[in-house]
Amino acid sequence: GPRGLQPPPTVVTHDWHHANMDQLKSSEDSRECAGRLNADSMRLVQDKDQLTYQMQKDKWLYSLLNTSMTFNVIIKTDLGEMLPSVRWKPGHHGRYI
Repeated sequence: GPRGLQPPPTVVTHDWHHANMDQLKSSEDSRECAGRLNADSMRLVQDKDQLTYQMQKDKWLYSLLNTSMTFNVIIKTDLGEMLPSVRWKPGHHGRYI
C-alpha cells in the first residue's frame, strides 16, 4: 500500500514483544496466585464447617448424655421409693420376686 497511510513505528518490534511477554508472565503469575488463594479459602471454609459441625455434635451429645443421666437418677429414685421390697434373688434364674 502507499507509504503515507502507514503510521511510523513508535516501538521496535523486539521491545514490544519483550514487553508483551513480561505482561503475559505477570498475568500468569497473578492468575496462579489467585488460584492458590481461592483453594486456600475453600479449604478454610471447609475446615470451619467441619469444626462447627463437630462442636454442634459434641454439644448435642453432651446434652443427650446429661439428659440421660438426669432421667437415670430420677428413675432410680422413683423406683427406689415405689418398690422398696424388690430384692434380687440369685437362686431364681435372674428373676425379681
